[in-house]
Amino acid sequence: LIHFGSPEQQKRFLPPIVSCDEIWCQGYSEPGAGSDLANVQTKATLVGDEWVIEGQKIWTSGAEFSDWCFILCRTDSEAPKHRGISYILVPMKQDGVEVRPIRQMGGSAEFAEVFFDGAKAHKDYVVGGVHRRSGSSTFSKKSSSRSSPPPSARAPRVIRSSDNASRTRGSASRSCASMHSACWSTKAPT
Repeated sequence: LIHFGSPEQQKRFLPPIVSCDEIWCQGYSEPGAGSDLANVQTKATLVGDEWVIEGQKIWTSGAEFSDWCFILCRTDSEAPKHRGISYILVPMKQDGVEVRPIRQMGGSAEFAEVFFDGAKAHKDYVVGGVHRRSGSSTFSKKSSSRSSPPPSARAPRVIRSSDNASRTRGSASRSCASMHSACWSTKAPT
């Protein structure tokens, strides 16, 4: 989101991520499509102003606690396998999203399967453009031609704003915001 999100997406999503008011998970792997994006089967179809999502993700860390998931899904079934894939931000707390924890041998369940059965995401929640996620090369080309400051230069401003807001939300939010601040401060220009 820092690199490729629209200004509206950055304004909407970055402050609550940094302040830990919204928790996120990643929806990449699928049964039969682990690290090979060419085999992504989860589909998103634009219906009016919403993407309707059908499919499954697996090995999703923290899905049962997450408010949002960013997923890679096929938005153009006619395109070659490495094309026609979009990066969509999907709210997790809705009908059409089912999270099934994967129990490990020790009894813990850090991972889950996530099923999307008619889940919806607003049409503006595509990061980097529709059908544009064709592997890291798509985003790399875009970032090299960008004229805006690098994310590390923008992040401290977002962090400070969220860190100040978190002071009224209790120690858990402050701890999370402080952790993010420490991480970003090592990347900020001096």
